Amino acid sequence: MEQCNVVVTTISIIGNLTKSIQMAIANQCSHLFVDEAHHTPANSWSDVKDSFKHSKILQFTATPFRNDDKPIGGKIIFNYPLRKAQKEGYFKPINYLPIIEWDPTQSDKIIAEKAIQQLNLDIGNGHDHILMARVNSIARAEAIQKIYATLAPGYNPLSIHSQLSAKSKSEIKAKIITGECKIVVCVDMLGEGFDMPRLKIAAFHDIKKSLPTTLQLIGRFTRTSMDNSLGDASIIVNIADVDAQKEIEHLYASDADWNQLLPYLSEGQIDNQISLREFIQGFEKFPEELPIQNLLPALSAVVYKINEQEWHPEKYEKGLAAIERYEKVYYDTNTQGTTIVIVAGKKEKVAFGRIEDLFEMHWTLYIIYRNVQQKLLFINCSDNGSLFENLAKALTDESASIIDATSIFRCMGRMHRIKVTNVGLKDTLSTLRSFTMHAGSDIEKALTEAQQKNKIKSSIFVTGYENGEETSVGCSYRGRVWSRRISNISEFTKWCDSIGSKILDPSINDEIVMQHATKYISVDSIPRKRAISIEWPENIIGEVEKNIFIGTRNEDMRPLIYVDIDLSNDQSEGALKFLVRCSDFEAHYTYKIIDGHVTIENTQTPFTLKWGAE
Repeated sequence: MEQCNVVVTTISIIGNLTKSIQMAIANQCSHLFVDEAHHTPANSWSDVKDSFKHSKILQFTATPFRNDDKPIGGKIIFNYPLRKAQKEGYFKPINYLPIIEWDPTQSDKIIAEKAIQQLNLDIGNGHDHILMARVNSIARAEAIQKIYATLAPGYNPLSIHSQLSAKSKSEIKAKIITGECKIVVCVDMLGEGFDMPRLKIAAFHDIKKSLPTTLQLIGRFTRTSMDNSLGDASIIVNIADVDAQKEIEHLYASDADWNQLLPYLSEGQIDNQISLREFIQGFEKFPEELPIQNLLPALSAVVYKINEQEWHPEKYEKGLAAIERYEKVYYDTNTQGTTIVIVAGKKEKVAFGRIEDLFEMHWTLYIIYRNVQQKLLFINCSDNGSLFENLAKALTDESASIIDATSIFRCMGRMHRIKVTNVGLKDTLSTLRSFTMHAGSDIEKALTEAQQKNKIKSSIFVTGYENGEETSVGCSYRGRVWSRRISNISEFTKWCDSIGSKILDPSINDEIVMQHATKYISVDSIPRKRAISIEWPENIIGEVEKNIFIGTRNEDMRPLIYVDIDLSNDQSEGALKFLVRCSDFEAHYTYKIIDGHVTIENTQTPFTLKWGAE
């Protein structure tokens, strides 16, 4: 190494060396350049990167964000937007060719026919293109390869996947490069590091579900070459069977323009990353083992009116009850002085027995955000059992006062297609029944009672759309507001700003908002129409702030807020098929109404639901 200036290697090679050899190499290098840097949070990558911690490190990636929100690290010093790459000719335009086929047994054949038709057209126009069919599993690859072999044997369709030998994979790649094979079926192959501009037709038999992986895959097809003989890229997908994260669901609309949407989505995610990194740089006291960017609070807060002159973040200890009981307290205020983050841990006896020397650490996250212009203080806590009045008073020299009920219910403003999922009413006259909760088909009665003089709204939770995006908000007359969303601390402060602007808007009338909300009607049979949405049962949606966990095994139980319930695209007359799923599991059910009675049958992977502590 002393006789060379540049060393080029892969993570698989240097990662298999001993730590001492890695350190010896690192000591000889003044700089480390990392390509595909979105992989660096992986253990194999981070271990190597750690050996070079005394070197200057420069990272490159097309997607500086990940599905799991793990930090890539570093500061974004140069951003080359996808829109600019398109304008300057580095990315070819995308020809989006959606099909609509509701029958899953026919979908793959129709996708293949459309993709082959496009390949024939491109070759006929003098473009030496290659078609790649993308699937999720090896079994699917083998099945789809047979379809292409039947429809277009002259193009010599082959499948490539990780279980093939190195020799077989090399032989297939060679046939692709020489043009002997014009159609290849892949399972996460021919991705990063495979440079072939002639790869121009993508048939998505199974789609990529998230933006980072979608961008990485599309980058294989939109790259250009040194001459003008290369045609445009084509994407074929069945939009009747799309299962993707909300961030990219607009890509799969029937009239979507991927040339416009992809730059927009990419730039939005990168701008969010830049904003987050700038935000977290204001915190300097948190230890490396507790990265502040990885804290993901539920978007929830108790709201106080404050005097903007009174702000004493250093007095937080006076506002935390029994702080001396905490074993560890991590505290920091950002340099702008607007946000306080506290992570406090204390020992608690285990719940499964009376064992004197056996404890577990219980951690609590506090986020306190002050909006000076709005004169509002937002207190978020992972434990929602308090209004944190003492904390608000300590930080503001006793000047904080909880927001009034009239203002807090304005949080429902500026939303469209509102659906009320539950309403809590407080009876101002009755002493026998001072509080009632209404949900589901009982909502219309609650909305009527809320207009009577002896009933006041105690709490309400609604879903709807705001700025074109699906959203939810709940609020309580005691000054609490919450959402179903979970995000990072930077996004939490932006959410607070949005909530605060509505709280302070006197033009919002929550009574009018409720009058125009969608009403529930009970039925005794499933209508002969296609369902468009499905909600959790009343006994679950009425527990929006409680701990409800769902999973298929004890080790994969997840809080309800992480779990979705969705209708299946495969619907049959007289029954509704739906899925309960998150990133770790997927359970399938069929909902029927027989003689006025509801039956729910599990068809694949039953789930378990738990109330209370995990």
